[in-house]
Amino acid sequence: MTIYLFIFILGLVIGSFLNVCIYRIPSKESIANGRSKCPHCQKQLKFYDLIPFFSYILLKGRCRFCKKHITIQYPLVELLTGIEFILFFYLYGLSIDFFAVATLCCILNVVFFIDLKHMIIPNKVVLFGLVIGLVIQGYHIITGNYGIYLGFSRFSGFIAIVLVLSLLILIYILSLIIYKGRAGIGMGDIKLYIPLGLFLGWPLTLISLWFAVVIGGVVGVVLLSFVKIDRKSMIPFGPFIVIGVLIALIFGEQIVNYYL
Repeated sequence: MTIYLFIFILGLVIGSFLNVCIYRIPSKESIANGRSKCPHCQKQLKFYDLIPFFSYILLKGRCRFCKKHITIQYPLVELLTGIEFILFFYLYGLSIDFFAVATLCCILNVVFFIDLKHMIIPNKVVLFGLVIGLVIQGYHIITGNYGIYLGFSRFSGFIAIVLVLSLLILIYILSLIIYKGRAGIGMGDIKLYIPLGLFLGWPLTLISLWFAVVIGGVVGVVLLSFVKIDRKSMIPFGPFIVIGVLIALIFGEQIVNYYL
C-alpha cells in the first residue's frame, strides 16, 4: 500500500509540472524558468499555494491574492496523472513497461488539454515523444523484453509507423477530395502517431486508432445533432487519440488475444 501511495503522490507532482507545460508551451514560454503566477493578477504564488491538488481544494479554487476562480484543469490534470500512475503500476509493476507507459501518459495529458483548448499539437511535445519512443524501440530491438509490443516483431514500433501513417495520409488525401480542399484530419494528429507507434507497437497502435475514429465519429454525430455546430466546424481529434490510446493500453492485450 505504501508504494501505491508513493506512486500516486509522484503522479500528482508530475501532473503539476504537466500543468506548467500545458499553460506555457502554446504561448512559447519556457517551462524551466520563471516562478508560477496567478493567470489573472500575475502575482507569484507561494510554495504552499502549489501543493498538487490539495492547494486547490484548500483555497476553494480561488487565487489567494485576487480571489478569482482558477480553472479546474489544474487539479484535474494532477489527479488524472496520479490515477494513471497507480493504474499502470498495478498492471505492469516496477518495470520498463511502467516507466514507458507513465511517460506516454504524461505526453498524452499535455496533448489532450492543449489540443482541446488551442486546437494544436505542439511539435515540441511530438519531438519529446519521438526521442523517448526511439529509446524504447531500441531497447526492444536489443533485449526483446518490452511487454507493450505483446511479443510481436522487434521492429513493431517501426511497422506501426508505416501502417498508421499510410492509413492517416490516405484519410487526409481522401478528405481533401471529399471536402474540396478542407482536410478532415490535422497534420498534428498525423505527426503524433509517429511517437505513439514507437511506444505501442503495431497491434496497440491500430487498436488505438480504431477507437479514436469510432469515438470521435460518435461525438461528432452527437454534436451535429444536439449542439449548434455545422459540418464545417473544427473538432480537435487529439483528445480522441488520447482516449483511444488509453483504451488500447488497458484492454489492448485482451482484444488482440481474443481475435488471435
